[in-house]
Amino acid sequence: MVGYYDIDITFIKDVPYSPHTSPLYLYFCTRLSDVAHLWQGCTLHVKRDDGASQDTQVCIPEKTYCMGGRKINDCTGKGLSDWAVHVKNSRGTVYNAATDQNGYWQICNLSEGAYEVSEQLLPGWINVTPVSQTVIIDKKDVSGVNFRNFQLPCISGYKLDNCDKKGILGWNIILAKPDGSTEAATTNETGYYEFCGLLPGYYSLSEEHRDGWTTVSSPGSITLSCSNSVHNDFVNKALLCISGNKLDDCVKTGIPGWNITLTKPDGSTATATTNETGYYEFCGLHPGIYSPSEEPRDGWTAVSSPGSITWSRT
Repeated sequence: MVGYYDIDITFIKDVPYSPHTSPLYLYFCTRLSDVAHLWQGCTLHVKRDDGASQDTQVCIPEKTYCMGGRKINDCTGKGLSDWAVHVKNSRGTVYNAATDQNGYWQICNLSEGAYEVSEQLLPGWINVTPVSQTVIIDKKDVSGVNFRNFQLPCISGYKLDNCDKKGILGWNIILAKPDGSTEAATTNETGYYEFCGLLPGYYSLSEEHRDGWTTVSSPGSITLSCSNSVHNDFVNKALLCISGNKLDDCVKTGIPGWNITLTKPDGSTATATTNETGYYEFCGLHPGIYSPSEEPRDGWTAVSSPGSITWSRT
């Protein structure tokens, strides 16, 4: 109402101002709301120029505060950008923020009280500090609400043929973990394998055994910390075969049941017996110099025989 007013101010002494804790501080908006911050903690008794009087309480804006912190890579100490942080008050209202390029986040216009502050976890990361923490705003801004995270590293490598240095597809690699459990991965078309989402600790790698192959080199034990462990390669070579036929020179057909002896590079020998077609073979041989020979039999004489065989695979 347009007119002149006399305003008496009665101070409420020794009572902290808190509009949410006592009916004394319920407030209603009047034309004085623009300067309400001048009347905090006061009751206004208003008397109009026509003699009527009324009590009026001013709509006092609540003081608000800011809360902030940082999202940190626990290994490097650097900030993590574009991670979500959620702040929830006691009434269930949720405020959201995203970390900046240096990992910092901040939410403002918050009232006094307790808040549940939680972080978003991304795949391949684990929390070092608690995922959620309770933070209390008490008449001042709050900073240093930090979250530290650790990116789970990977162990990887290749399965390679020592001859052509190309990857070998479909070979099983076994990882032994610090807790004694194991995990297997199968090499892809390039011979590549990997194990990811691993905790820091001591790991060891092994490969499946296959007949006809021998190991040239393999990785040792791995101590995993903050970084990925790469180029843990297994290099194998295929074992060789020496084969031939025992033939009757007259009819050019195979002679079954004839013993063929192979002398190996280390001086040891192996014996194979020809099959129904006269065929024999020795497999699983390492590169080196080999000498095949045949058993002597009465009534037979050698027309031809192989000499020494030098076999290498590099």
